Formats: sequence, C-alpha cells, structure tokens
Amino acid sequence: NFLQKYNSHHPYGWNDGPLSFSKGYQFVGSGGVYMRWRNIHLTLRPEFFKTASEPYESNSSWGQRTSSLSKLTMGQSSLRMDFGPLSLGVSNQNLWLGPGLYSSLLMSNNAQGFKHFNIGTNRPLKTPIGSFEFSVIGGTLKTIENQFFEQSNLKTEIIKPNTRYLNIFSFVYNPILFKNLYFGFNRAFQQFSQLNPSSNLNKYYFISLQPLFRNNYRDDNLAIDQLLSGHVKLLFPKQHSEIYFEYGWNDGSSNLRDLTLELAHSAASIFGFKKLTYIKTNTYLLIEAEATKMAQSPGYLQRNAGNWYIHGLINEGYTNENQIMGAGSGVGNNLQTIALSYNKGWTKYGIKFQHISHDPIRMISNWQDLYLGKVDWQDFSYGLILKQKRNHFLFNLNIEWVNSKNYLWQDKNNASNFYFFVNTIYLW
Repeated sequence: NFLQKYNSHHPYGWNDGPLSFSKGYQFVGSGGVYMRWRNIHLTLRPEFFKTASEPYESNSSWGQRTSSLSKLTMGQSSLRMDFGPLSLGVSNQNLWLGPGLYSSLLMSNNAQGFKHFNIGTNRPLKTPIGSFEFSVIGGTLKTIENQFFEQSNLKTEIIKPNTRYLNIFSFVYNPILFKNLYFGFNRAFQQFSQLNPSSNLNKYYFISLQPLFRNNYRDDNLAIDQLLSGHVKLLFPKQHSEIYFEYGWNDGSSNLRDLTLELAHSAASIFGFKKLTYIKTNTYLLIEAEATKMAQSPGYLQRNAGNWYIHGLINEGYTNENQIMGAGSGVGNNLQTIALSYNKGWTKYGIKFQHISHDPIRMISNWQDLYLGKVDWQDFSYGLILKQKRNHFLFNLNIEWVNSKNYLWQDKNNASNFYFFVNTIYLW
C-alpha cells in the first residue's frame, strides 16, 4: 500500500493516518502479512512515512512551519485471541468509532495509530432483547516535541513530552423488535500516564466505566479530560439507504438536571445519510451527505466550553503524535460534505463538494464575544473521485480544488489550493 498526498498552497486534507496537515508532498507506505492459527490472529503491517514541510502563508492565529518527519512504525499491526464471540488483543491499528463516513467525534484515522489493548466482541452478541457489541480500549498517547498541534491551529506548544493514558468504552445495541435500528454510545477519558496507578481499576485502567454523571466522582481540578457521544443509525434495506446521527459533549455533566437544562453546552454533532440506486446487479449510483458541527452553541456567552478537543488541564488536547484523533477538519470547524458516484465492481467515478467554516465562533478576546464585524474564513472544495483496478493494482484518486475565502480570517485574503490524494494498493 502506497499513499501520497500533496497541497500546493496551504495545509488541507485529513483522515490520512500519520501524514501531517502541511503544505507540499508526503507519503506513507505499508505492507505485511496476516496469519491465523486456531483462535489466534496476527497481522504484521508496518508503516514508513515522510511528512511535508514547505513554507506557506500563516499568521499569529493559524499555521506554523515545522520540520518534516520520517519514521518507521508498527503501523496497522495487531495480535488477537478469540474466545467465542469475545476477543482479547493488542494492536497499533487505527480505530473508527461512530456512524460517520467522513468524520468521527471520538475516533477516526486522522492521526496515526497508538499502542493499545482491546477487550470486546468480534461479532454481535445475540440475546432475547437484541444484539450487543462492546469494546474496552486502553492505550498510550504520545507527543512530538517541536511540532505543531492540530488542536492549536497548527501552532507549537511549550509542554513536557509526557505520555498520556487513554481509556475508551464503546457500546452498540440492536433491538430485537427493530432489526434495522442501532443505538451506540462512546466514552473516552485521557490523563497523564502514572507509574503506580490506583489498584482500583475504575480509577485508571477502566476509568471510562465510571458512573455517567460527575456528581458521583469529581475531577474538576484534576488533569483528566472526557469526551462522550451517543449515536443512532437507521437502515432502509429495501431503499438501499441509511441515515445516522451522532451527538457528543467534550465534558461530562454533573447530573441529569445539568444535562437537560443545557443540552447544547460543549456539544458537537454529525448528521448524514447515504443511498444506493442500482442500475444493474453490480452497478449503482451512490449519494452521500454529511454535516459535522463542532462550533460552540450561542450558550457560550454565558458558559464558555472552549472548542471541541480543548478542555481541562491537558494542553496537548485530544491528540496522538500532535494530531487530532477525532474529526480532523479543524478545531471548532463546521463541515458539510456531499458526494455522488457511479460504481461498477472495482470501478468508481464521482464528484465531491465540501464546505468548511473555520472556527466561526472564535474567542479573540473577552471584549469581542459578540464578534461584531468579524471576518469568516470559508473553504469551498470541488473534487473528483476515481477508483480503478488494473491487473493487481488498485488506484484510489481524489483531486480537489479548494477556494479559501478570507484565508486566515483576513478580509479579502482569498487563496486557491490544489489538493492531490492517491492510494495505490497491490493485491495478490
């Protein structure tokens, strides 16, 4: 597998693992083997990547050039042991949580994978009331010194290179009476790694299993950050379509009253749908649409929650190797995507449009909370999608022209960027 990315004017593009939010050319190559012996599964798939570091226009609010990186990692490697429908494993693979196609609030492949253990199901657990899937994940997050942070608008942070421990609980329920309806819940805690953690597993290793409301435990003055979300997905098999919705918070509520009175406080959401229209047995049209909202609600005027992925006493934010682990389009950004494609077997031809509103509610200063006369930075992206198989080679190509209006939140500072992304896979 050989993945390449290029930006002509300024950083753009996400969901590309270890590749950075930079200008210029960068790549990641990987390959390996999968082996199975009885109930033991082993995947060895290391990755080598080199990021870009070309100079580009920036200002005090956004952007900073840092040196490029070259690194060999374990990539998408994993070791898993199955015990019927349950599994225990260790891995460095990327994870994806939630129903989103282009974004995920809690976990996507925007950052490179991190070392973690996983206890959970490998297939749905069937019960008289429906099917259940769950996963408990614990892993180590790292920081790279002298590199920009995506959650800091591509600025470097003066911090100690401490590792952090991340614990995630993920749960999906499919009711017996509604076979096409799925409910999900994801919860993530991160804190600085401890040499001698508490013997109470719920205090550290499985902190995501703590009670839902914070009146049962207090972490106000502790360097512990929490993200949680719930989602629902509804399938329409006869219409070959689905809709989904995810809603999350970058902090836990103190109690039920706190949650219900200010439901939009520290909240973000994803809404989307997709539909297939068959032309022939293996030929169909596919339309996909998704909207991601991470900007604060108007309630910030009375109770500021900060942008998503920025909360509490952990300055590194919700990152691994300085990259956001959730929605990678930018901190506090709102994103809309619509794509239409023609699909036949391995072949795909499509067009895609994306709009990004960059941090529309920016905390410039305490005197500008109403942002009268502020300048909005908007990105409009027009793209072509191509997937084609030739002999043993599978090519996935995405070319986009990005029109940035008021780039860097500067009035009439318009810019154009050419974004090129191609993934070449050799199959045998």
